[in-house]
Amino acid sequence: MSCFTSPAIMEMLGHYKWRVYEPFRFYLSEDKNDVIEVPVGFVTDLATVPRIFW
Repeated sequence: MSCFTSPAIMEMLGHYKWRVYEPFRFYLSEDKNDVIEVPVGFVTDLATVPRIFW
């Protein structure tokens, strides 16, 4: 099961836009071998799936 390693701290930039305020990691599996690291300043709409995961 996937999970965050810590809370995702973000700031709202506007309508459907968020910026990562503190870096965080997201485990894609229980064995914690597959990790996504999200850097400070990354902007997201919290819904769009990156093309690499299609």
